[in-house]
Amino acid sequence: MPEPLRVRGPLKQAMYPIALAAIYTLLGLLWIFISDRWLLTTDSDTDTFTQINLIKDGLFVLITAALLYWLMKSKARLVQNTRSELETSVQERTAELSAANAQLQSEAAQRQQAEAALRESEARYRSVVETQSELICRFLADGTLTFINSTYCRYFGRTAEELLGCKFTPLIPPDDLAIVEQALASLGPGNPTVTMEHRVIKPSGEVAWQQWIDSIITNGDGQVLELQGVGRDITERKRAEDKLRRLQAELAQAARLSTLGEMAKSLAHELNQPLTAIVTYAQACLNLLKAGGEQTKQLTGALEQVVAEGLRAGEVIRRTRTLAQTRSSRWETLDLNVMIRDIVAFVAWKARQYAVSIRLELADNLPPLTLDITQIQQILLNLLNNSIEMLSAHCKERQITLSTSATDATVEIAVADSGPGLSSADLEDLFNSFFTAKPDKVGVGLALSRSLAEAQGGRLRAAPNPEHGNTFYLTLPLHQKIPSDET
Repeated sequence: MPEPLRVRGPLKQAMYPIALAAIYTLLGLLWIFISDRWLLTTDSDTDTFTQINLIKDGLFVLITAALLYWLMKSKARLVQNTRSELETSVQERTAELSAANAQLQSEAAQRQQAEAALRESEARYRSVVETQSELICRFLADGTLTFINSTYCRYFGRTAEELLGCKFTPLIPPDDLAIVEQALASLGPGNPTVTMEHRVIKPSGEVAWQQWIDSIITNGDGQVLELQGVGRDITERKRAEDKLRRLQAELAQAARLSTLGEMAKSLAHELNQPLTAIVTYAQACLNLLKAGGEQTKQLTGALEQVVAEGLRAGEVIRRTRTLAQTRSSRWETLDLNVMIRDIVAFVAWKARQYAVSIRLELADNLPPLTLDITQIQQILLNLLNNSIEMLSAHCKERQITLSTSATDATVEIAVADSGPGLSSADLEDLFNSFFTAKPDKVGVGLALSRSLAEAQGGRLRAAPNPEHGNTFYLTLPLHQKIPSDET
């Protein structure tokens, strides 16, 4: 350290060059004096020359003494400056080290506080997670569990040691595993959360239903570290939904049977016409056969009419049986236009009875749909029956226009009538249970139809026409996901 340099003090340091220069001057002058004195004693003729040399030597000594003083002074100043700079640098470095030490101590204290807060937060988080009724877990991309709460353990009847480090895929039935893998594969920065429902296998072997909300956990760079899932048991909800579907199917069946009951008289008329024609043509064939002779062409024509009328009667019976059958949901791929023509042909008797004309405006090349055909038939049957009954009660112009159209994602069926229409208030209540504009009806047909449409992933709505009447729109998805219990 520079402390020892301060012992002499500034005055002594300043006197050192002066003393050194004075000593040098005295010694130089003394040497000149002695040498010149010796010369003067030996040679008196050179007195003038010697005096000149004496002066020159004296000036030289003084000049060199001054130069020596300047050099020593400069050196002393340089040393002093260097010492000052060194002391300043040491002081600054000492201050920096002191500040750094203070900062390190502050950071250490803050780190200790942060660690204590983190431990407290982790304890609080674990307490919250462990007391949740939902199943909570974290897992890697391959399904390996890295964290589970106690609810998860209790649900599957295993300890944390048995589950951690293992994959959760053995807990899921093979039929549902593809659904889970597809949902997890869709997760990413652009889709950080996904919700799915699937079945699981409980320790007793019982198959239960769960709903999971899975999300990704990323680092600062957006890289996925692991995934977190929050699940809950929805078995009771699924059972309630199944029960509701069964009740809807039973109600739809009751509605179909009610419709058949209402049209029993007209069905007898529908069947009586082809049967009467069959009897008439058969009697003609018998008369021709009894008359004898060659009547082949007339017999052939009469028998062809018998066959045609028999097929016509059979078609009426087939449509009636289709609607009267009690059966579970039947999902199949169908041509919507063909099904619409069948339904229109089925209600044609009623339309003729009430002098209502039905016009079809069906779009060409409709894509095939995968739907529950029974439910779609019931919806269209309800809409057409309602329109026919409304037109028969209030209108002179009685026309129904049934049209189809398609977009990239949906197909829409529109049933428009030329009736008086409903008020805005009635349109809002139209799909409520037990609401009806007809005094002799219960008012469950449209409410049931909307429920059936939603069960297909579609939508049923009504809107007033620009001039008069209403239009019912049934929108159905092109790509329908068949319920797992229907596959």
